[in-house]
Amino acid sequence: MKYLIFVWFLPIMNIRQNGSVRLLRHWRLQMYSLIIVEDELIARERLTHMVKWETFGFHVDAAFSDGREVLDYLKYNTPDVILTDIKMTHTSGLDVAKYVSEHSMATKVVFLSGYEEFEYAKRAIEYHVSDYLSKPISLPRLKEVFSRIFDQLKQQEQQEQLTQAVQGAQGAVSTQETALIDAKAELQRIKE
Repeated sequence: MKYLIFVWFLPIMNIRQNGSVRLLRHWRLQMYSLIIVEDELIARERLTHMVKWETFGFHVDAAFSDGREVLDYLKYNTPDVILTDIKMTHTSGLDVAKYVSEHSMATKVVFLSGYEEFEYAKRAIEYHVSDYLSKPISLPRLKEVFSRIFDQLKQQEQQEQLTQAVQGAQGAVSTQETALIDAKAELQRIKE
């Protein structure tokens, strides 16, 4: 689910010598949807409310305490990104990544864990997980990962738009070819 938000930056002004103010620019920012899955309440609240996701191009649609809740959510929703803890009480982040992979969802999954075990990394690769963040998370690392994911999502979207445009053009050419063939057949019939 994508959001298009218009943001006006009034601080970006040019104050002229005569005292008049001129707005230099305004811009819009595309937002991609993000859900956060973390069983530790304080960590979940910090990730949800203290990180300024909008600066990375993301909007938090929901936050969950367990993977089981996410699996129910995914039956009816397709977020762009899931940031999930690996180890949780009932249903793990690995189970969430497996569900996304098995259902061929376009959702990107980022693992979050205090554990750096090879088995997790191996299964993450198996389920096409986009990245793996170790706790405690540094803001520069978070920014690096989500900036890259934003760029990937933007590129995917542009590729889909290009594919649709090409398919539309092919359909138009095919229709014109059919009309041309029909016109030639009609001309041939008239000549006879």
